[in-house]
Amino acid sequence: MRKAVDIREEIAHAASVAAVVGSTPAAQGVGSALVSASMGRLMLYGELVVNKKYNYADAGIFKDWLCFGVAVAPATLSGAEVDDEAALRLATVLRDGGFNAKASEENIVVIAPNAKLAGLLQKHQIHSVFDGYQPAGTTKPEQAIGSIRELVLSDWARSVLMPEDGIALGEGLVVASEADGTLFKWKNAGEELGTVPERLAEATEALRDISASSKADILPPGLLEVFERLSLLAQKSPAAKEADAAQKGKVKPKNVFDKEAIAAWESTLTKFSSLESVFGQGREAYKALEAELIKQVADDLVKDYEAAEADAQLRAKRIVSPSMGKRFGIWQREANAQREANATKTA
Repeated sequence: MRKAVDIREEIAHAASVAAVVGSTPAAQGVGSALVSASMGRLMLYGELVVNKKYNYADAGIFKDWLCFGVAVAPATLSGAEVDDEAALRLATVLRDGGFNAKASEENIVVIAPNAKLAGLLQKHQIHSVFDGYQPAGTTKPEQAIGSIRELVLSDWARSVLMPEDGIALGEGLVVASEADGTLFKWKNAGEELGTVPERLAEATEALRDISASSKADILPPGLLEVFERLSLLAQKSPAAKEADAAQKGKVKPKNVFDKEAIAAWESTLTKFSSLESVFGQGREAYKALEAELIKQVADDLVKDYEAAEADAQLRAKRIVSPSMGKRFGIWQREANAQREANATKTA
């Protein structure tokens, strides 16, 4: 908790210095206080490494928690109306301060990985997914990658996702856009991808047909090349298929889980910065969020796995509702403990 508070103040200070560059230390101090006052609850979010895939154990990150980014809620005054522009204003100030910040639809600011955030986390000895681990056999890109197109077509990305022996060196890549703070995952073909490989193949074939027709000039330059590479890297190599078959022959699962629904749920969670920020808003807000999450998971099951709508809705509810209940219970216990601690201090 202390580290989160320290990081909050340092983020506020860095943003204020950028906003009042050239001014006196006193003015920068006032600016820092103003930025800090506009920041409400701050949360470091990340992943707990619970499996030994790839070289996680040898790298020392198995059972370790790795920070993924920072989520900040704009401060709100008690009784005041919701300010839909607060997150956008805060994100703008933070971007001016060098952070890769983006305002989400939930009126939360997400600070994605970049050198500024990495330095701050290192200073406070907080392990992160983008600094604390590098898959065995990989190296950093020899040259800076300036666009998504360059990344997709790079030999470096292919060396990670589909090296010469066909066995990926990691689960995939987490890509953070410096342009607007957008985050997304590019998983290797061995991970759960739903019907993405088939759809990519169809789209690539359609682009090939267009490029060979009289309408070829409507395509942006290099689009077909990008789709061909994406489609290639989404297909399992023969070596990867053989490895999967060998593994399945060794282990027989004891329980049957809805892997597709779980994959859709995990994907949905990456689009929502902080469920806990909604829990304190009351039962109606909780139920509204739950309904939205169920809809998102159901939509993904229909889109990515071609599930029937009624079946997708039922499967989504079975996954989302219990998970939401567990998260709410944890949040409630933490909130009660905090209230008791505050009451003890006051007494």
